[in-house]
Amino acid sequence: MVSGGKYWTTGTILLLLYGLIKEFRPSVPYLNLYLINASNANLTDEIVSGQVYPYWTYSYLIMLVPVMLLTDWVAYKPIIVSEAAALSCVWALLLWGRTIFHMQLMQVLFGWSTAAEVAYFSYIYVAVPTAAYQRVTSWARMATLIGKCGGYFVGQICMSLHLPDALKLVNYISFGAVTLAAAVAILTPAMTPPKNSSRETSDDRTPSISSSHDRDRPKCNQYFGDIRNNLKEAYCNRQVLKWSMWWAMSTCLWVQVLNYTQVLWSEIDILAKTNNGDASGILLSQEYNGLTESINQLLGALAAYVVQYMKVDWAMYGEISLAILCSIQAVCLLVSSQSANLFTSYVLYVTYCILYQIGITMATFNVAKSIKSSSNGLIFGANMFLAMILQSVLTFIVTDANGLYLPVFTQFHTYAGLQGFLCFIFLLMGIYTLCSQARRSSVQISLDIGESSSSVGQRLKTGSNDSEN
Repeated sequence: MVSGGKYWTTGTILLLLYGLIKEFRPSVPYLNLYLINASNANLTDEIVSGQVYPYWTYSYLIMLVPVMLLTDWVAYKPIIVSEAAALSCVWALLLWGRTIFHMQLMQVLFGWSTAAEVAYFSYIYVAVPTAAYQRVTSWARMATLIGKCGGYFVGQICMSLHLPDALKLVNYISFGAVTLAAAVAILTPAMTPPKNSSRETSDDRTPSISSSHDRDRPKCNQYFGDIRNNLKEAYCNRQVLKWSMWWAMSTCLWVQVLNYTQVLWSEIDILAKTNNGDASGILLSQEYNGLTESINQLLGALAAYVVQYMKVDWAMYGEISLAILCSIQAVCLLVSSQSANLFTSYVLYVTYCILYQIGITMATFNVAKSIKSSSNGLIFGANMFLAMILQSVLTFIVTDANGLYLPVFTQFHTYAGLQGFLCFIFLLMGIYTLCSQARRSSVQISLDIGESSSSVGQRLKTGSNDSEN
C-alpha cells in the first residue's frame, strides 16, 4: 500500500507533468492563419470571426456551470481526463475537419477544455497539506506557463524556418502533445477531499484515496444545499471575498487584453509602415508574435516561481499589494495604447501579463487556504464564471457592433481606465485595513498600559500595607 506522503508526491508530479504537456501547443499563436490558409474547411476571415470564434466564448461561459457544480463532487480526476479528451478532439477536428460545423464543434470542445482547467488547479490542493499551498500554487502555474513557452518557441522556429506545410506541422505536434497529456491524465491518481474540513485547521491532513468503498454521494437536495452553504460560507469570509473580487475583475480585463492585443499590434505595425512609406511586405507582428508570446510565458513562469518565496502578511498587506500591481498594469495598457513602436508595445504587454501571473498566483493560494477542502472547484469555478460574465458584458459594450464598437486604441484606453479603477478600489481597501489594524493596536497598547499601571499600583499598595504592619 502506498503511503500518504509518497502518494501525494506522485499525484503532484503527474499533475504538474500533465499541466506542462497539455499546454505544449505550438499551433496556438497561428490558429487564425491556419484556419484561413491551411485547414480543410476553406474558411475566410469573415467566417472565422463571425461564425467560428464566437462559439468558444459562449461555450466557455456555459460549460463553467457544470464544471463549477461537479468538479468537487466527482473528485477532480474525471474533469481533468475530460479536459484532455476534449483537447485531443479539438486538434483532431482542426486537422481532419472539413466543414464550418466541424470548426464550430472544435470551438465548443475548446470551451469545455478551458472551463475544465478549474479541476487542474483544484486537485493540487487536495494532494498536499495546507502549509505547501503557496509553493504548489507556484509550481502548478509555472508548469502550464513553461509548457506554453516551449510550445510557442517551437512554433516560432517552424514558422521562421519556413518549413514545408509549417501550419500543418505545428498542429500535428500539438495533437501529439495533447494525446500524450490524455495518457498522463488517466495515470494521475484519483483524490477525494476530506469532508467538511476547513483549510485553516487541516495542516496535517493527508488526502484520501478513492476506492470502491468510498462511493457515497449526497442526494440531490442535500448536494445543492451544500453548494449553497459553501458559497455563503466562502464569500462571507472577508479574505476570500477580497481575493475573489480581484480574481474575477482582473481576469476579465486580462482575457480582454489577450483577445485584442494582436489586433492592437497589427494596427501599430500598419501605422508605422504607412508613416515610413512602406505599405508592402510582411508585418513585423506576424513575424514576432510567437516569439513575444514565448518570452511572455517564460517570464510569467519565473514570476509564478518567485511568488512561493514571498513572506508577506497577506491579511494585512494583500490589498496594498494588489493595488500596486493594478497601478503598474494600468500604466502599461495606457502607454501601449499610445505607442507608435511595436516593440515597446511588446515589452509593455509582457510586463502586464507577468504582473497578472503574480497576482493570480497570490489570489489562488490565498483563496484555497481560506475555504473548505471540499469546495475548491466550486469557488474557483464561481470566480471564473463571474470573470467571464464581466468579460462578456465588457465585450458587448466596448467591442461589439451593437455596442460602442470602439477603435482598438480607444479600447485599450478603456481597459487602462478600468485597471486604474481597480487599483483605486484596492488602495482604499488597503488603507482601511491598515487604519483598522493601527486602531486595534492603539487600543491594545492602551489596555496593556492600563493593566500595567493597575499592577504597579496594586504592588505599591501591598508594599505600603506591609510597612505599616
